[in-house]
Amino acid sequence: MNRKFLFWSVVMACCAGSVLTSCSDDTVPENSTPDALGTGAGTYVVAATVDGVNYLLTAESLDEGSVTVKNNGLETETGTYWVFHNNDYLFRLVYNKGGDGTGSSYILNSNNKLEEHLSYAFKRITTYGTWGDNVITASTGDTDRTDAGGYAEQGILVNYLNSLDGTTSTKTYPCENYLGNGEYVTFSGFVQANGKLYTSVIPMGMSQYGVKAFPDKVTDPQLVATVAGGSGSGAYKEGSIPSTQYPDHAYVAIYSGNDFSSTPTIVATDKIGFASGRMRCYNIETMFHWVNSNLGMGIIPDTLIRFGNFENHPVYYKIKEPKGCFGITEKKIVVAYSKKHFLTQTAPIYIDLLKQLIGQGTWKF
Repeated sequence: MNRKFLFWSVVMACCAGSVLTSCSDDTVPENSTPDALGTGAGTYVVAATVDGVNYLLTAESLDEGSVTVKNNGLETETGTYWVFHNNDYLFRLVYNKGGDGTGSSYILNSNNKLEEHLSYAFKRITTYGTWGDNVITASTGDTDRTDAGGYAEQGILVNYLNSLDGTTSTKTYPCENYLGNGEYVTFSGFVQANGKLYTSVIPMGMSQYGVKAFPDKVTDPQLVATVAGGSGSGAYKEGSIPSTQYPDHAYVAIYSGNDFSSTPTIVATDKIGFASGRMRCYNIETMFHWVNSNLGMGIIPDTLIRFGNFENHPVYYKIKEPKGCFGITEKKIVVAYSKKHFLTQTAPIYIDLLKQLIGQGTWKF
């Protein structure tokens, strides 16, 4: 499969935040809380565990008051992951320790009451996200294809959970030599933006199948395991290379269309060793402090770097504008205020100074 490669000086990682609520003493959530789901009526959904029982609760506000399970919410099965699909559906996904997964979706009815919508059963999952009308999950595993020695080709096993009709489809996509270096890969995290799907590509070393199929991609024969070892998800087989030969590289695949059958664009960098994370942050200052504390990496505007008045700084890498793309390193900055609102004498001076500093409303690297 032919792939287009772009080399940027940075690959962004998604960091993740959570929502905090005020709860009564008998309803303190013990597990992680999913992001808030807003509706036209201003209702939010909160996942909580009370005395070992799981609930989905509704609240009118996340800024004040309290929530309780008394005469409120819906009792549910345990959920490993909670995924919102737009503002319409909340998905509960269960990771069954390497086995097939199960789950269900929930909606707010016309009375803003939670109710179970659809149920799902699917293959094992290690990562998840949304794409079009689907919640997607993925993992890497054996395909039905084997070589002469009986070694199984590795592939990405993808589940498409349709949010509209409850159907589940599973497809397998080959992932041997995915990056052209002989290694098989897995995906970590999915982000849908600008009509495309972005996912971090994690090289996993060379499988038994890959070592036989791509012997010229083995950088050092001593890396090939002579005995099986490891345990659980870290188990490896004799004749494989258990870990990547390129630990100082990171890759992001960019897909168009509605599934993984299309040829992706691969963005690569040798500045970092991974391009995914489990946390997401919508506050620039918080993201800056996370990055500065070695918790990950993110895209930070140049204005914060120059005028944030921070004493300590992380390592920065400039992002070049790829050919054919627009808007990655350039954003409009607007000062908006009501004509009826009183402005101090210094406010117009500040606005004029701001325009001079950032080039008439547009900051360019």
